[in-house]
Amino acid sequence: MYKIEWIKDKNIPRLNDLADDTIVPPRPVYYEELDLLGFNNYWEYPKSVEPLLWALGRDYYYRGEKIGKTIGGDLNNVPKLEIYRANLELLPINLKDLIYINREKIEILKNESIDFIKKVYNDYKEKVNFFIVAFSGGKDSQVLLDLVTIALEPEQYKVIFTDTTMELPHTYITVKNTEKYYKDIYSDFRITMVRNPTDADELWDVFGPPSRILRWCCSVYKTSPVHSYLKSLNNGKHPKTILFDGVRRDESHNRLNHLRVADSVKHNRVINTRPIIEWNDFEIYLYMFYSGVKINDEYRIGLNRVGCNICPFASQWSDFIINKKYPNIAKKFISTIDNYMDSSEIKNRKEYLEKGHWKKRAGGNSINTKNYINIQDNKDSLEVTLKNSKEDIFEWLKVLGNYKVDSKGNNINISIDKKLLNVKYNRDNNNETITTNHNDIVNISHLKKVAYKTSYCVHCGSCEAECPTGALDVFPKVQIDTNLCIHCSKCLDFHNKGCVMADSAHISVVGKNNNSGTVKGFNDYGDFGLRQEWLNTFLNKGLSWIADNELGTKQKISLKKWLRDAELLDSKAKKTTILYELMQNKMDGVRYQIIYVNLYFNSSLLNWFIDDIDRNKKFSSKELVIIAKGYTKLAESTVKHSINSLVNLFASTPLGNELKLGKITKKGNIRFLEKIGTNDISNLTILLLLYKLKENLNRTDFRVSEFYNENFIGSPYKLFGIDKDILISKLRFIAENTKLIDVDLNHGLDNIFLKDLNYEEILLEAIKNEME
Repeated sequence: MYKIEWIKDKNIPRLNDLADDTIVPPRPVYYEELDLLGFNNYWEYPKSVEPLLWALGRDYYYRGEKIGKTIGGDLNNVPKLEIYRANLELLPINLKDLIYINREKIEILKNESIDFIKKVYNDYKEKVNFFIVAFSGGKDSQVLLDLVTIALEPEQYKVIFTDTTMELPHTYITVKNTEKYYKDIYSDFRITMVRNPTDADELWDVFGPPSRILRWCCSVYKTSPVHSYLKSLNNGKHPKTILFDGVRRDESHNRLNHLRVADSVKHNRVINTRPIIEWNDFEIYLYMFYSGVKINDEYRIGLNRVGCNICPFASQWSDFIINKKYPNIAKKFISTIDNYMDSSEIKNRKEYLEKGHWKKRAGGNSINTKNYINIQDNKDSLEVTLKNSKEDIFEWLKVLGNYKVDSKGNNINISIDKKLLNVKYNRDNNNETITTNHNDIVNISHLKKVAYKTSYCVHCGSCEAECPTGALDVFPKVQIDTNLCIHCSKCLDFHNKGCVMADSAHISVVGKNNNSGTVKGFNDYGDFGLRQEWLNTFLNKGLSWIADNELGTKQKISLKKWLRDAELLDSKAKKTTILYELMQNKMDGVRYQIIYVNLYFNSSLLNWFIDDIDRNKKFSSKELVIIAKGYTKLAESTVKHSINSLVNLFASTPLGNELKLGKITKKGNIRFLEKIGTNDISNLTILLLLYKLKENLNRTDFRVSEFYNENFIGSPYKLFGIDKDILISKLRFIAENTKLIDVDLNHGLDNIFLKDLNYEEILLEAIKNEME
């Protein structure tokens, strides 16, 4: 919130509105961190309770001067040290001086946050069932809790610690000591610990390692236990809740736009309130010194954030510290990653583990679920085949509506919103088949999700947490109380395929959902598509046209976002890309094909359309809004803009009626979109798509047959609908004429082998050899 300046002679940062903003808010550094990294070989210092230095990122400062730096480091490798001042004797920071110098500013922060907490309580005390403080044992939650205890009485709120079973040792100690500290002051104070009944290391083996894309662990180990506990306090129904959380904008780019009061961003019955959202790191530590709150000792060893011991969102720095300090704790989760590498046939195992490539896992091609699901979604019918299902499909069908089954048990009539969905069911040993000719897009989507839940359910509890009435119970098996179920579909629509396990086991290449549960970037383009005349002008004039054109403000924003997602404009370096150079020289006929590939990997809007919208079916704009609204959890007005930009993209480019990737037709004022597909795809487009898949799936070999598996997302068939025989012919041609892939397509084999090249290197080859 405040800017920082150094008081060098005292080795103290000071909060000052008038200071420049070049100094990043520092964190304190303790002797434990210096010992762990090996700085004790260069500096002398006492093993003091007080901190000794300040760190700005990986740089270490003493009295405002940079005296050392760490470079690199990962799970198994120690960071390198750069020493700028050797043979120093470091003295502990005088905390009394630190507090005295910053007292006025920190009290302003404190009082403003307390006033905010009181106002939230007074504004909502007649409107909600519970006020909850989310306590993780980390520094932000420690400060948050201290502020709440000052602002409110213990009986006015509940403190919840969610034990993920992946916590570090001192986090458990901090929770215990915190409860004792406040209980000595307020006799009614209590911290309630909630957790999933299954330890995390067990479900790592079931789901596969969590990743930044497949973040199943948060749903299963954080969201679900909390909401199950709150429902237990409210007769099995979701209470309306105010959640005080310690989220701060300073923590990450994703949180810059978070609101201080946000209703229903993660759950439709929860209002997130963030009293310290504007605070920076230094202010958090400063408050702890000022208030006497004892810091979690995990920060003393150098961790920037305290959370799960092995986390896909942790840095390589954190990986090193945790594996160095707690090798036995990290080992049991690393062993799951090892097993995943075995089954995935990862080639460079050392790099995959140490460089954190497992954190980018986008699909479950190697997860053995021992069950099978095949969905044939034709133009006028749906056929689903299940084998070795985990649950009873008749139980899950209850969430769709009231139904009747004929005497033979193979004809099901489900009443959904006054419509009748007729489903035929057949069972042969462990094989089950359901078929329907109904063409209502929403009901068909929900029926497919029921099938996924039937096939994949592992009783993680995530969907149970979404049920607003308490009708759904998944422990020890799925049971739905038809007297309570209101057929709201929240247990189906909370995840892409309606099931966390189904999403994790699916082979996918693109991450879609951010922390809030909404789809990040879905509404980035306003109402505008990437018009053909815009692209042509940009390719002719370059950055000068971006800086000086006659487009409106909103059109300019949309254009830049399209060009970035198409990988023609480098947003960080503010320059054009290699692909831009390639498209300038040639490729009139294939420009939009390659752009379509890049948009699939970068645009959540196009990714959704390609992955989730059925082929050979016409959808009106209104129908697409209905589907997208359930998928994204965004407001209907926002989704309408997104669908307009999608339809306009196809209407104004060859992607639409020429390539038929999104054919546009009109009936009166209503526009319809139909995904058909084409065999007229260039060899270069196929080649580039293969290397995109290589980067995103961390694989160097594929089989043609898996591209035609419904579970494989991101394949040439999924994007373009290309026939298998045509694809095989193109792969042979590419292998023979470019030598950039090898294929083994004879005698029943269908193997594709990629070279040790990346996507950018393939583009350079295309420029050099004038490939088209």
